[in-house]
Amino acid sequence: MLRRCARRVQGKGAAVSKAADCGRCVAPEAADAAPPKATVVVAVYNIERYVGACLESVCAQTERDIEILAVDDGSTDGSGAIVAAAAARDGRIRVLAKENGGLSSARNAGIEAARGTVVLFVDGDDLLEPQAVERVLAAFSAHDPDVVTFGARCFPKGAAASWTVECLSPVAGAYEAGDLDVLYRYDTKPYVWRSAFSRRLLQGCDLRFDESLWFGEDMLFYFEAYPQSRRTVVVEDKLYVYRVARTGSLMDASAADLALKVDKHLDIVERIVASWRWRGWLEGRGARLLDWALEFLSRDLFACENDDMNRLAARLGQVLGPCLADGSAEGIDPASRQLLERLASGRPLGPLAAKAVLWRYYRHRMGWRFCLDKLRGAYDA
Repeated sequence: MLRRCARRVQGKGAAVSKAADCGRCVAPEAADAAPPKATVVVAVYNIERYVGACLESVCAQTERDIEILAVDDGSTDGSGAIVAAAAARDGRIRVLAKENGGLSSARNAGIEAARGTVVLFVDGDDLLEPQAVERVLAAFSAHDPDVVTFGARCFPKGAAASWTVECLSPVAGAYEAGDLDVLYRYDTKPYVWRSAFSRRLLQGCDLRFDESLWFGEDMLFYFEAYPQSRRTVVVEDKLYVYRVARTGSLMDASAADLALKVDKHLDIVERIVASWRWRGWLEGRGARLLDWALEFLSRDLFACENDDMNRLAARLGQVLGPCLADGSAEGIDPASRQLLERLASGRPLGPLAAKAVLWRYYRHRMGWRFCLDKLRGAYDA
């Protein structure tokens, strides 16, 4: 039976976890005397063209002491038959068949069933490098962390944006409990498959994916996981093979519709702020979170058509504005405060006024060199 220190409560449209720091969490009891070293959770939904190769890459790991949880999230194509055939060939594969509930639901089912000391997540249309689990376990053995974050390579070659390639090429580092620098690095997010987690962290702190958030659930998960990790290690190894978003995916649609993208990003920020407020993390930590949120949202928001921009700016002010009144913004960067106060005022912005507000923020927050580089298009990729 699991013993958890966390309570799950309903936030605005989402289940929000309230957990103590992991130093006070109670680890779950082992399911048996000799659990596998690692569990690889593979989420599967209508990917019959890809899932066979994915499972082959996991089965071919140089570390053999693993269990593979293939979570079939109600597939309606031939994915289920492919997964069942793979399980018949390799006894390490356990198939969890469930009604369709989305990617987060599938991953949560995997967390609940996992027996490994370390848990990794793989999307069923991606691949693992042959030594991925072996290298992850070596990092856990050497450093005893709760999270190991690593790099990935993208395919087809040349299909990914330059930012994505840079994001998935991390610089090595180590972070002790309470050091949130790892959270605000651009190369340690936003895909949860580029990290491995101790089951002690996942179960002891009741970490689960928000099943009501269908875009950006990984980002929210990181903003709940990194702050509770006793130790986090970042390694430079590229251990995952990421298939760049397929045509027709939600990510693909969001990239084509800038206002939709900002709306989805605002959903993420709203959930993160709600989670941190519930956990009591905004006090003393809120300023840096707000600085990050404004950087995360501002460029795309101000690039939207004027009507969309004003609608989204008003929403952003409603989400973050209360932090100005409740003290959560104490210590925020002055440029961030000025921008947030303007957005929270609710006054609409014309096109020229919007550009002036954004460039004033850029100049004070990022500096003149950033502004000049942006004029040259250096940040438009």
